[in-house]
Formats: sequence, structure tokens, C-alpha cells
Amino acid sequence: MNKNYRNDNDDFQKLVEEVKTKADIVSIIQERVPLTKKGADYIGLCPFHDDHNASMHVNPDKHIYKCFSCNKGGNVIGFVQDFDKISFMEALRKVAATVNIQVRASKKDLEYEKNKKYYDCMKDACDFYSFYLENTQEGKIAKDYLHNRFLDDNLINHFRIGLSSSKDDDLFNQLTNENFNHLPINLAEVGLIRNVGNGKFVDCFRRRIMFPIKDLDGRVVGFSGRKYLKDDPDSKYYNTTDTVIFKKGLILWNYYEAKESITKTKTVYLFEGFMDVIAAYRAGIENAVASMGTNLTVDQIRVMSKIADTIVVCYDGDEPGINATKRAIQMILQAGIAVRVISMPEDIDPDEYINKYGKDALNFYLTNNLMSGLDFFYKLEKKNLDLGDDSSIERFKNTMFSYINMYNSQVLAEKYLHILANDLGVSFEGLNKDFSKAIPMTIDPVSIDDETFIQTEAGFKQGVKPAERIAPRAIPDKYLEAERELLIIAYKHIDKASEIAHKLDNRFVDAKNSEVINKLEQMYITNMAIDEEEINSKLDEDELVLIQNILESHQVLPQVSQINELTFIVKNYFSEQQSKKIMDKPEKTTEDINEMIKHKTKTVVIRKRDKDIR
Repeated sequence: MNKNYRNDNDDFQKLVEEVKTKADIVSIIQERVPLTKKGADYIGLCPFHDDHNASMHVNPDKHIYKCFSCNKGGNVIGFVQDFDKISFMEALRKVAATVNIQVRASKKDLEYEKNKKYYDCMKDACDFYSFYLENTQEGKIAKDYLHNRFLDDNLINHFRIGLSSSKDDDLFNQLTNENFNHLPINLAEVGLIRNVGNGKFVDCFRRRIMFPIKDLDGRVVGFSGRKYLKDDPDSKYYNTTDTVIFKKGLILWNYYEAKESITKTKTVYLFEGFMDVIAAYRAGIENAVASMGTNLTVDQIRVMSKIADTIVVCYDGDEPGINATKRAIQMILQAGIAVRVISMPEDIDPDEYINKYGKDALNFYLTNNLMSGLDFFYKLEKKNLDLGDDSSIERFKNTMFSYINMYNSQVLAEKYLHILANDLGVSFEGLNKDFSKAIPMTIDPVSIDDETFIQTEAGFKQGVKPAERIAPRAIPDKYLEAERELLIIAYKHIDKASEIAHKLDNRFVDAKNSEVINKLEQMYITNMAIDEEEINSKLDEDELVLIQNILESHQVLPQVSQINELTFIVKNYFSEQQSKKIMDKPEKTTEDINEMIKHKTKTVVIRKRDKDIR
């Protein structure tokens, strides 16, 4: 008889212990790694390092495994979590199912179940494209093309590269037959087929080498199709557009595969496209992802910052790539993450570089040409410096002043003013006087999303206070106060952290509050940290100071019953910001007016609700 546990505080630990005790650890591990009985234990090659000596021992009586070479060990849930590269809760549910124990689905699980039909469509499409590449005459031609591009069979298999048929409806016919029985509407909703009228459907991808795009959990959610025939008149790439399961701004290509390496190195290489990531992988760099274009988003930065301390931006060396790099540096600085830059030669990208010079040369280039963001700005601007032209000197000097001020650091300011003085042939003292009187860059905030703003190079004419140079747009106290009270509730009632994050849709006015609440949510989901002492042990010093300062400023603590009221107040901030963005436009379209009315209505409703509650 199945047991159905709720993952509440009072019975969660009991559930975990019961699953660990009842699950057959030998059987579950043996599904993944061959084992041989030796005495009371079972032994096998450890899958977590390059093992050649059967170093892993599994003890069925103690319900544990241990590798005596790399020291990896633990219980069956942890093994499944690490081997399958899934979350703790996913591993718990998977192991619990083997002993007929059901764990209540989380919001993430419910979302997955709701969209499972779409994920299944994409998985089967990916399998079809792989099969078509390996087993058809067209596939032979496409593989020759890939091999000529230095993508061997191992790379093809690793990245699940496939091929779409040249026929109009091969995929449609395959996925709607009795073996798969996918509904045409589902295939259309994920961008695999389209209706051309009279009940006829055709494939969206034809005659293209197919690169699967996976979400952060490793599920295929889209494709990028590249033409490979010389006489093909179509555009070079055709990509899945946003669908119910594919949101381009939320996805980093290769993230799922690179996650383990990024976590180990605490560094992530950020490229423009998947061919650059594949080139880096060929060169032995496995902690690489792509933003799939130069339009880096705050969500993508947030994902990387959760497992990396440093983001290395490596966009192309052409003008669009340089502009994207400048923008990425500013955005990453805003998020409080360390940023470094690799500047590729102007006429070559990583894929072209490795094909021209080889994998060792690319590895050397990517690991020995790291520079700071300020070094990147300095070298870039110095290219335009003409020491014989006073206006060029002033332009270079003032531009560098603005970049230096972005970092708001006296140490960095002194370092780069010395470099600047030396290159201009002037005294440090004189340059420093100019710097102290310099008019900082005008902050012409460019919206990255509703909650984060960056500075631009729009001008250096009107001054602002130094602290404002790199800060987000000022946020009225009432919104920060409401958000801080939500943080208190999440800290004092950790089981409410997920509800708060969900109600705000992870849109916080202060990134620090967001990080702490998301961390509290993760603690609750994965470790069930219900004790304040345990919670404090898992927060870092800055997070503890933040919480302590907020607590000390509140004589009366907010209550759980105020969550709806407080989230309404925070949401009001984003509605007002969206309306202001539209109002600031010199010319407004009908769509702008309708959008403004929509957000104005939201604001009025929120204010009325807020007033009624108070």
C-alpha cells in the first residue's frame, strides 16, 4: 500500500530516514554502476572519478556507499542525486518510488507534470533527429560536413547533435504515428510543426543540423537548426522562438552539462553561441555556457552567480561583441559578481580560432588572456588615443574617469590613475586633481528588466553623487521596507520562503533580499533547516549581518498573515516602473498607451488593496 507523505517539518526527517532504510541501495546503484559481491560489501568502479580499481564499496546493512579513492560517500538518495545530476527532492522522490512511498509534489513538480506532454514532444524530436543523422543518406552528407568542421562522433553524441529531414513532414509523420501518438497541437505549441491550412502540417525544421537546447534541469526545450548545404537559400540559423517551456532569457546553453565543472572551479566562461562552447569543450574547458546571442539577461546572471564566484565574458571581437561585452561587464558588476574578460581577436571567434590554431592554442588563449573589466575598458579606449590631439586626450581621460568611477573603489582609482598618468605623460598629482573635480557620467538608466538598471555610456555631462554611480535606480523606502519584512517572515518561518518567492515571481527590488530568500527556500527544500541555529550556520556573514540589521530595526515583527499585503506593495514598484518607462518615451504608440493603462490599473488596484488592508 502506498504511503503519501507531506514534506512538512514534523514528518520530513522521518520520511527521509524511512526511504534510506527501506530502499535497496545495492539494486539502485547497480542500475547505474556494475557491482560485484565481495564479503559483506558490493564493489564497483566509482562513477565520480576516473576509477580503475573498483574503489567504491556498497554496504547493504548500513545502507551506505563509500569510495576509498576519492572519499565520495553517503546514502542512496545522495548517490542518485549526484549520479543523475538532479536535485535532492527529485532524488528523494525517485528513490521513494522504489519502495512505494510517495512524496507530495512541489510547485516545480506540478509545473513539470503540467508541461510533460511538451517535454515528451521535444525529447522524441531530439531522438528522431539523432536517428536521422546516423541512419540516412542525408545524414551521411551532414556528418561529413560536421567532421570537416572538426566535430567528431564523440562530440556529436555528447551534444546530441542531429539532423532534420529535407522532406516537409517527416518529423510530423513520425511523432504522430501510433508509436508516439503526439497531438499535432502539442507539436505546434513547442515550435516543431506548423499548420499551413486545409489540415496539413509541415515541419518547422528542414535540411538543418539540429543542436538541442536544454533548460537548467537538462530537459530539451528547443532547437537551433543550422543549414549545411552550400546551395541552401535559407538563413544560416533557424531557432525555436519562446514557447510554453522555452524562454530564451532564462536559459544558458550547456549549463546542465557544465554545472558540475562550474561548481568545482567557481568560474564560468560565458560565450555568445553554442559553437564557441563546443570549441571550448574541445580545448578541455568544460565550465562554459552560452547566452545564445549577445543579449545577456539578469536572469542568466542570477543563474550563474548561484554556483560561480567569477564570470569570464568571452564574446566576439567585432563591434557587436565589444558593445555586448561592455554591457555585460556593467550588468555583472550590478549583480555584485566578479567579472573578467577575454578579448578575442577582431576577426575570429573561438570556433574559428581552434580550427585554425588547434585545441592547445585555444586552451592557452582562454586561460592566459584573462583581464579585469577595467583593463578591458582601458585597452579598448586607448586604441583611439592620439597624444598629439588635446581633444583626444581629454576624451580618453574623461571616459576612463567614468569607467573608474563605476567601480567606486579608491584602490582601483589610484591604480588606474597612475597608469593613466604614465600613458599621458603627466603627473599623478595633476591627474588626481582633475579626477577629484571630474563630472561623473550621467546615469541614463537603461532598463534590463523591471528590477535592475545599469549605467550606460550615454554621457558624461551631468553629475551625480559617487554612491549613485553604480547603484540601481533609487527605490522608495516603502517598497524596500515591505520587502525587508518579507525577508523577516521567510527567516522566522522558513517554510514560507517558497511562497514569498512564488508570489513575487522572484522579482525583488533589492538583489540581496532576493538572494537570502532564495537561499532560505533552498535550505527548506533540500535540507529542511527548521532550527534558527541551523539556518544561521548555513548563511554567510554578510547575509547574517543583513538579517540582524533588519531585525534590530523592527520592534514589532511582521506576521505570516501579512504576506499578501506586503507582496502587493512590492509588486506595485514594478508596475510603477513599467508605467514610468513608457511615460519617458518621447513618442508613444497605441500599444504603449494600452500597456500604460494596464499597469496603471494594476497600480490602482494594488493601492486600493493596500488601503483596504490598512
